[in-house]
Order: sequence, then structure tokens, then C-alpha cells
Amino acid sequence: MLTLKIIIVLILLSATAQDTDSTNLNLKFLQLQDNNIFYPSVKKITKSGNSETNYVLAYQKKVSNVFQIFITIFKEDMSIIKNEIKLSTQIETEDNIEPKVITFENMNIYVIVWKSKANCPSMKFIAATFNYGETNPNSTKELTQCNSKYGELQSMLNYDVAVTKDNKIFLIWHQKNGKNDSDYDIYFQIHNS
Repeated sequence: MLTLKIIIVLILLSATAQDTDSTNLNLKFLQLQDNNIFYPSVKKITKSGNSETNYVLAYQKKVSNVFQIFITIFKEDMSIIKNEIKLSTQIETEDNIEPKVITFENMNIYVIVWKSKANCPSMKFIAATFNYGETNPNSTKELTQCNSKYGELQSMLNYDVAVTKDNKIFLIWHQKNGKNDSDYDIYFQIHNS
């Protein structure tokens, strides 16, 4: 059996926008544990009031045939502060997939959004809010519900999440049959953080 080691590559550009010299490209590697790691999402978060900076990496990993969301926090020099912490708010018997990390300016928090089959025959979006440097969420909420209003959420092809200028969560997704037809449509919602 072939064991595949997953290495997350973070490219830190030390060059200015005008500098095209590739020798300024600084490649570093973050070695994570073996296993099936998918859909990495990483964001830089700087603590308000000082220059302390961390990176938050969220990813899905298969555990006992179910995908779960994990978090690793590391510094710019790639030293790991908190390694492979399983998100505690998940229902562990259902798939939790495709996490994305967003950060809020001057708020010392970050949010992880993911798709979940928890108590749902299809999929729904869930968000968890964390303090700077922490892996236990302050709060968790469902961004969409598990009902026919959202169509066939199991067919959600793509989604993205961003922060609005007034620090709200902007969620947008692409799905089939949201209007009880066979078309693919784009939907969005804006939530308080």
C-alpha cells in the first residue's frame, strides 16, 4: 500500500510588485501528519494592538470513513503552534467538508465555514467563530437550513465566503434545483459575525 505524505506549501513573497526576480521567492513547507487531507484553506490573522501574526489552516480529513474538519495554527516561520485540532462542534458520524477560513480586520477573530451533512439528508453550511490563536469556537451557527427552500444542497458545486466592509459574513454558492427546476443558480446570504 502506498502512503502519501501531504505537504502544504505556503509561498511567501518577499518581492515587491515591481520586482520580477524569482530569486526573491521564499518557499517553506508545513509538514502535517499522514492521512487523506483535502481542501486546505489558510488565512493570515494579525492580533490587534501588536504585530503578532499567525496563520490558520483548516482542512478536511477522513477519519473512520467520515470527513471531519481540522485546524492547524502556525507562525510565519512555519513553526506549528497548535497542530491538527479537530473542530469540536462537528457531529462526527456525518461528513463535514470543504472548510474556508475568513478573518476580520481589527477584531481578533476568525471564522471557519464548511458544508455539513449533520442531521441533514443533503448539505448545509455551518460557521464557527474563534478568538485569535484559539481552536475552541466561541459560537457555531447554521448559515443555511436543511430544507427544500435551498434545493438540492448535495449538488452544491462551489461556494465562497468573504467579509464585508462592516464585518459581516458574505456567503455565496452555486447549486442545482433551488427554484424547483433543473437549472443551476447562484445564491447568497449575508450574516452577522
